[in-house]
Amino acid sequence: MRAIAIILFMLGALSLGCGASYAAEPCRRGDGCRGEIPVRPGLVMPVYALWPLHRTKPEITRLVIVIHGSTRKAGRYFRRMARAAREVGEEDGSQVIVPHFRVRGDDATDGDRVAFWDRNADWKRGDESARFPGGGLGSFEALDLMRRWLARKRLYPNLARVVIAGHSAGGQFVQRYALGSPAAPEGAAIPVRYVIANPSSYMYFDTRRPNGREGFTSARGSIRCPVNAYKYGPEGRNDYMAGEPLDAMVQRYRRRDVVYLLGEADNDPSARNLDRRCPAAAQGPHRLARGKWFKAYMDRFFAPHGHRLVLVPGVAHSSNRMFRSPQGKAVVFSD
Repeated sequence: MRAIAIILFMLGALSLGCGASYAAEPCRRGDGCRGEIPVRPGLVMPVYALWPLHRTKPEITRLVIVIHGSTRKAGRYFRRMARAAREVGEEDGSQVIVPHFRVRGDDATDGDRVAFWDRNADWKRGDESARFPGGGLGSFEALDLMRRWLARKRLYPNLARVVIAGHSAGGQFVQRYALGSPAAPEGAAIPVRYVIANPSSYMYFDTRRPNGREGFTSARGSIRCPVNAYKYGPEGRNDYMAGEPLDAMVQRYRRRDVVYLLGEADNDPSARNLDRRCPAAAQGPHRLARGKWFKAYMDRFFAPHGHRLVLVPGVAHSSNRMFRSPQGKAVVFSD
């Protein structure tokens, strides 16, 4: 009997080593939640993950990818979304992933193994990373590659929904990515939702901007105020965003499931870290107004579309309160 028990134990250990499902506690905080996702031979993206990577988990039906803000506190964003998943009873069936877009000078950016960007502004726009062997890696391309790796059938065979959410600078990232990214690497059969929370600016598709009253007028740009330059408009797009005609991108963006999640109290024109540059100011006086105006732009000029506006009462510029609000939890964890 003992020999049989030993054989069964060895077979069980072997099956776990081959990637079978296993009973493990979710990782909720601390450095133990950190992992790496390969994006190129010899190059990885550091991430935080709710469930261990490299292991099959058939229980996972929802993949939530969260893009952090300008301060790059990926661990903080991870803890908040992991807690939201637990509060709505979706922890067991959801994998929460927060990529860490490092910049030069951050920890662990000295070698060529971990992807990092030269400036904080670069990763937000989808621009290329520092020059690694084989060339730079655009941050939007990095997300494409991470999604493809996470969508492998042998990892999450029952994956049924992908949510890509970002707050503040992360919201800017998600809005441009939702516009420029090609067909989902995990296949058209898996719905993808893009949650854009409280960004400072949006990428418009032409020169029309809100006139501050009831409609839109054509904004005259200048050298001092390039209102239509990328990232605010389509002129001078980077390689990723210029990979196909603008009209094709816009038509695909219209069809996508996009949620503009805005805090009703994020209405301070003097708010810290609000983009006050002229091209951003042309979109409205503060984040709430800019989000409402961009949704109105979609309604007026690009309807029908698959976009909706969700307001969070009493919340200002807080990723914690936004994503853990009833409205935030609903758009992330409900179909």
